[in-house]
Amino acid sequence: MCGVVIAAISQRLDKLKRETLAAQAEILVAQGADQAKGEFLARVSHELRTPLHLILGYAHLLRRGAAGTFGQHLAFLEEGGRHLARLVDDLLDHARGDRGAVILDPKAVYVYGLLERIQAYGLALSNEHQHDFKSRLGENLPAVLRVDTQRLEQVLLILLSNAAQHTRHGRISLSVQLLAADEGLARLSFAVEDTGQGIDPANLERIFEPFERTSGGEHKGGLGLGLAIGRQIVGAMGGELRVDSRPGEGSRFWFELNLAVAAEADVAMVLGGLDILGYGGPCRRILLVEDHVGNRRLLEQLLGETGFVVQAAGTVGEALALAAGAAFDLALLDQRLPDGSGWDILRALRSANSPVPALLLSAQPPCPPADWGALPCFDAVLLKPVNGTEILECVGRVLGLAWQRAKGIPAAPGPDMPENSEPRQESPSAAECVELADFVRQGAIYEIEEWIARFHQARPECRAFCNEVAARLAVLDFEGIVAILPG
Repeated sequence: MCGVVIAAISQRLDKLKRETLAAQAEILVAQGADQAKGEFLARVSHELRTPLHLILGYAHLLRRGAAGTFGQHLAFLEEGGRHLARLVDDLLDHARGDRGAVILDPKAVYVYGLLERIQAYGLALSNEHQHDFKSRLGENLPAVLRVDTQRLEQVLLILLSNAAQHTRHGRISLSVQLLAADEGLARLSFAVEDTGQGIDPANLERIFEPFERTSGGEHKGGLGLGLAIGRQIVGAMGGELRVDSRPGEGSRFWFELNLAVAAEADVAMVLGGLDILGYGGPCRRILLVEDHVGNRRLLEQLLGETGFVVQAAGTVGEALALAAGAAFDLALLDQRLPDGSGWDILRALRSANSPVPALLLSAQPPCPPADWGALPCFDAVLLKPVNGTEILECVGRVLGLAWQRAKGIPAAPGPDMPENSEPRQESPSAAECVELADFVRQGAIYEIEEWIARFHQARPECRAFCNEVAARLAVLDFEGIVAILPG
């Protein structure tokens, strides 16, 4: 009897083993098919991106000098191409996420500068769809955080775009608040809310599925990958994208993230501004106050090369000493300084009846002292990060300057460069231009522009070479660029 029982159990175990192996084989086949689909999507997306970005680059360059109907047609071409590029990028991101390959690249970034860009996008979307747009940004957010800017921005733009599509003449709001801060970490909440059609409770999880395009029973455009990708990215960042919604009452998409607090010294500052070479009229003097040494030197270089005489300080005390001993045409002030703030310097200037215009260059929105009262404020505010062109254009507007731009017009002499003299110039080596040569072969216009800005910042003595590359790129003369490459 015992032998019969053992034999029966053995047969049952053998059967279970065969069934388990068969199930595992089916799972492997299914996983292989999913992986193959993901690899196919990634391959196709990559092949589509290359010509699309080339088309966008040409449209971008052609629009610079275009006006009237032709300029409008080019704008439609560029916008249509960007829409296609976003769809292709969605496919590529989905393929990567499906294979567990959401790659993050966290870097130190100016928080309010990032949010300002997202606010501008939300406002543009709301205007396009005739909505009201409101933003609520906490006043106590850290100035600098370490985060993958591109990925965080991608998620918030997905949520704002969805809110705009599913709301009719309603209200959309963006909220970013600090929940807690402790030992170099900040916990932030991000939320996008709308007064749209809402979502049926049965679909609250379904909307996060890939290629799902149904919300509140209404079909919308796109591939239906946005929310799926958003949830993948937020998950990779250590959070969870969630939704609260009721039909007819709107929706609220939100998530929370723990992010490392960083210092302003950790932010890589890129200036660019190569198309502006100088200005007409008398030489202007600028008082520059910036406590971060690296940023101060870069700003001194940018302004000095453009023809300004710059005197720089790192504290309120140093700045007031300089202001007492010389007359300036402009004050460019940081907001937070080791011994006070840019507002202290502005107060001293205004109390002395100094008419010098003042620009605020800050990592955080303007925060005047409680007793500021009716005193005049800054003439303009630049929120970091800013590039060289943005700084120079703002300075030009305040001072009423006529810029000399890169079309063979000589730059105004700098503070240490007498009239009729030329700064020392060098040519780059062939090894330094390998990446540039590769971009030229691809016709990668955006990448060439970025290379020029980076290389000029790293090698200011090669300014003439960078200007020549920029001038030939402006007329799409790729053969001309190849002709001046070393080696």
